[in-house]
Amino acid sequence: MEPSTFQLTDVVISHDPDNRKYDALLDGDGIGIVVYEVSAGHVVITHAAVKESHRAGGVGTKLITYALDHIQTLGAPITVQCPVVREFIEHNPKYAHLTARP
Repeated sequence: MEPSTFQLTDVVISHDPDNRKYDALLDGDGIGIVVYEVSAGHVVITHAAVKESHRAGGVGTKLITYALDHIQTLGAPITVQCPVVREFIEHNPKYAHLTARP
């Protein structure tokens, strides 16, 4: 599907715990990803990306929101290594409490 013709409601977010990632899918094709590791009781978010052709459509916001909301239900603090997710949390302070404090 061409990026200009998709609706954000057509984007499906899925969690793949075996591969430690959240995927954004459009018609079954991966268009975004959040990758994490689990270490010492923390969820470490290492990487987030959205295909360049889909960046202006809100896919990143939907994907990161889903990932953070899901991690919140686990009760595990997060460590953010990804600058995109770090910036998202700075602009959405309701997620600040999830980040691990030194």
